[in-house]
Amino acid sequence: MSDEGKAIGWNDEVEGTNDFTLLPEGTVVDFKVIDLKDDKDGRKRCNVAVLHLACKSPQGGTVIKERLTMHTDFLWKINQFFTSIGLRKPGAAKYRLDFTKVKGASGKAIVRIRKWKDDQDRERSINAIDRFLPHESFAGAGDSDEASGDSDEASGGNAPF
Repeated sequence: MSDEGKAIGWNDEVEGTNDFTLLPEGTVVDFKVIDLKDDKDGRKRCNVAVLHLACKSPQGGTVIKERLTMHTDFLWKINQFFTSIGLRKPGAAKYRLDFTKVKGASGKAIVRIRKWKDDQDRERSINAIDRFLPHESFAGAGDSDEASGDSDEASGGNAPF
């Protein structure tokens, strides 16, 4: 599986399978952040970091789209992610979010299966991140996610990435 991929022209000849892979629930994956976009959450009125994670495991690989809602209600998930990519020490009470270092960063996570019904009432399944795991450089360190981060741009503005 290529981490980056490339554009395909309308009349290009293509080679390879790149079929969709649904990883089993609870699979531990190595991931690499291959794309990062900014978005907004209308309900919470805050920024959202949209991550595209190239995930690999012995069972196969897939790309998972994960959203980090930049709101204190979701600080636990932000903390898990930044600890997983090595930019936050486990249990750190305060740290600076540095999204300029996120693209290309890697870590480990556990995947789950998210199910829903489409427009024609067909059941669909896709992988999602269940939990980000602490970076291997923090082996043996505490992993409390009670920290609070600084939020210079909590009310909006341009994303730093």
